[in-house]
Amino acid sequence: MPPYLGYIYDIRNVCIRHNLRLILLVLKRQQRGNKMPNNPDDFLDKLIDEKTAADFLCYTVRALQNWRCRGGGPKFIKVSSRSVRYRRRDLNEWIEARKISNTAQYAA
Repeated sequence: MPPYLGYIYDIRNVCIRHNLRLILLVLKRQQRGNKMPNNPDDFLDKLIDEKTAADFLCYTVRALQNWRCRGGGPKFIKVSSRSVRYRRRDLNEWIEARKISNTAQYAA
């Protein structure tokens, strides 16, 4: 992996590694003449596997598996008995639901 795709955090301490990958994908498609979908809902509603979801959240796949068993994680879709998928929209909603501005708001 190139060094610029490592874990980079913005001022809100949110991992933006996935955003860099998206920017590179857009640049590559523009160079080839391909266009991104006009509807951003298509991108947010597309199903992604747990490896991609873990990269998106900057967590491990094992953490997602634990959350599925114990609860507290993002919503997931069980495609088959051994296949689990996530929607980016659900991941973003899960992130937004955990946003706090100070430690006094945190209820353990």
